[in-house]
Order: sequence, then structure tokens, then C-alpha cells
Amino acid sequence: MKDRAIARTPVTLSAIIMRFAARFLMLCIGTMLYVQTGFSQGGTFSGPAFGSVTGGVLVSTESFQNAPAVIEPEGKKIHNPFWEKYNPSYYDDILNITPASAPLNSNEFADNVFLKNATSQPPTILASFESIPQGNSIPPDPIMAVGPDHIIACVNTSFEIYDKSGNSLFRSTADAWYSNILPGAGAFDPVIFYDHFEERWVMLWDNFNDTNLTAFYLVSVSDDANPLGEWYSYALPANLNGTNNAFNWGDYPKMGFDDKAVYISGRMFSLTGGGFNYCKVRILPKPQLYANTGGPVDYTDFWNFRDPSNPSVIVDGPPIAASHMDSSNTTYIVVDSPYNTSTFISVWELTDPLGTSPTLIGQNVSTTSSLGPPDAVQQGGNQRIDSGRRAYRNAFYQDGFLWAATAVAGG
Repeated sequence: MKDRAIARTPVTLSAIIMRFAARFLMLCIGTMLYVQTGFSQGGTFSGPAFGSVTGGVLVSTESFQNAPAVIEPEGKKIHNPFWEKYNPSYYDDILNITPASAPLNSNEFADNVFLKNATSQPPTILASFESIPQGNSIPPDPIMAVGPDHIIACVNTSFEIYDKSGNSLFRSTADAWYSNILPGAGAFDPVIFYDHFEERWVMLWDNFNDTNLTAFYLVSVSDDANPLGEWYSYALPANLNGTNNAFNWGDYPKMGFDDKAVYISGRMFSLTGGGFNYCKVRILPKPQLYANTGGPVDYTDFWNFRDPSNPSVIVDGPPIAASHMDSSNTTYIVVDSPYNTSTFISVWELTDPLGTSPTLIGQNVSTTSSLGPPDAVQQGGNQRIDSGRRAYRNAFYQDGFLWAATAVAGG
């Protein structure tokens, strides 16, 4: 499911959930969270721990100009073996001590006025074009970001830069892009965003090597708003919490940002046994990351996130740092309930993220009860689309409010 905007008229949480369900009932059943921020209840986690890398490397799209076009050849699709084998199950509802704000399906109704308006006033399509092919990975993990004049689209092995008319300007595999800092990276799980504060593009890929027992977050930052030209790339050790080797790697990464830092999060799996360990959040200071020098970058880690109301339960997700549309003294991080029936979302409040004593506090915010989504129907046959479980995938902060959406079962 894709996130969609809703008019910011202050209403109650239950009302906004009902409004969301009405608007998107024809597409899927979902839950929209609208939370006015400000709370003080504590939560459970490990950290902070501090580490650093000595520097990064310069990479430019221009250095690829004389090289052959990088297009992944069609071949046998490679399935992600971790999804089915190592994914942790939800916890039994008996362990959940946070009550729901409303019972199952109570937010499901048809808004005939909205449906009529939606039919008569379709959105205007300004441009439409075919983007980067899926490649040979299943799932393809497609993602995109939009800047003032460009669009960058990624799949599980490659990325491509377009202008706003859909003209392809540059394409590369991730492994070729990172070959000067981590040869043979086998990069996967891309994330991309455009930072409107600093007018930069930031791209993230995962890596792990279960032979060498190493793992990296591969991060690239453009030198300005134009993604064509120079970037700086960093290989940040994902298997370390600060400087301590945890012997794990990050899957399903997410990124958020504010006016101070970039925030990476991931679901950490063991390099030696394959199982899920916990979730982690890493803080990267923008003054160092965006310096255009390839110099040292410090980082701060928090990990082992737990249900704030029941610290015996590890949360999954991963937690997602909101992309902040305006400046704030606080950074907000959200994650779904870890139980079979979701009755809340955990919201974490991070202050002084670049200081020597960053502080995290969190609490559970009750929502309408919901179950995980079934695989979605599609036109043209009986093959269903993998819904990818119940999880918040993006979060945004603006004017004192958090916005997030997740797909859930309906009826």
C-alpha cells in the first residue's frame, strides 16, 4: 500500500482512522495514524553507543559515462530466503497489555459522498513512463524519491535517474556504484530520499557477508540537488553497536531525516545463526555526512527496542524515524505493535540526537484493533500480490503532527 495524504483538520484519532478506511475501502483496508506529539512515558532499549568511520570515497556519475550501459541481464529470479525462513512470528495477544481504542473493523464504512467525488474528480496525470525493470530479485523492493528536477528509482540491484519527463539520464547497478569502497558488495534493499533542508539526495543499501561475518550500511550522499555528478559513499559497519561487534546484519532498512541528522533503522539478523535478534536505529550527523569532503563520520546506535508497556517483548518493524518536513527540537520514531492483533503504535521521542547523551522516551498510542493484511487481489488473473505483512513503512512529521499508514485486514 502507498501512503496517501489526508487534509490536516484536527480531529480525534478514531475519527481519522474511520475517515481513512472510508477513503480507501475500494483499494484495500488500512489504518492511518494521526498523532499530536508530546508525551513523557519511558520505554526500553539498549544504547546509546558511539562509533565512527574514518572516511568515505568520491564517486561520480560522470565516471560511468564511457562505460557500457549497465543493464542487469534477465535470468532466474533469486528469492529472498530469509523472509519465510527467519521472519519472527507475532507475539500471542495474551502478552499485550495495551488496550485498543476501538474493536476490530469498527473503522470500516463506506463514505458515499467521498466515493462519488473520487469518481468524478480523478487525479491529473502530469507524466507517465515505464521505470527501471524489476531485475532478478524477488521481492524487487522498488522505491523512489523526487527532487526539484529529478526522480531516482531503485530496485533490489540497480538504480536509475530520470528527469521529470521520464527521460533516463543515468543507470547503474549498486555493486558497480560501490565497487570503489566495497568490491563485490552484493548490495540489496535500497532506500532513497531527497532532503529538502539541505538539497541533497541520500541513498542506502544493505550488505552482509556470512563468511567474513561482516555487514555494512552502504550510504551515498549527493553533493547538491542535482544527482548527476559527484556523490560521496560510506561503508558503515552494521554489525557493530557503537564499536562492539554484535555479529548481525540489517535487513529491510528504513531511513528518515530532520534538520540535524539522517536516521537509519533495520531488523537485525544473526550472521552466525540466521535468526532475528532485534531492531536498531543509527544516527548520522548531517554536518559530517554532507561535508563534501569524504571525511570522518561519527554515528550513534540504539538497539534492542522493546514494547514500552511490556519490556519482555521485542518489537519488530523496524522502527522508522519520521521524515521531518519542518524543523523540530525532537525526532519521532514509530513502530507497529508486535502482537497478532495490533492495538497500538509505539512512538519514541528522541532529543539531543547529536549530543553526548541523546535521550529516548516512548509510549504506546492506542489504535483501532487490526489484523495483518491478506495477499491483495489484482486484475488479469488469480495471482495475488504479496502484501508484505502489517508494518508501518513511512512516517512524516509536520507542524506538531505525525503521519503514518499501514495495510491491515478488512472484515
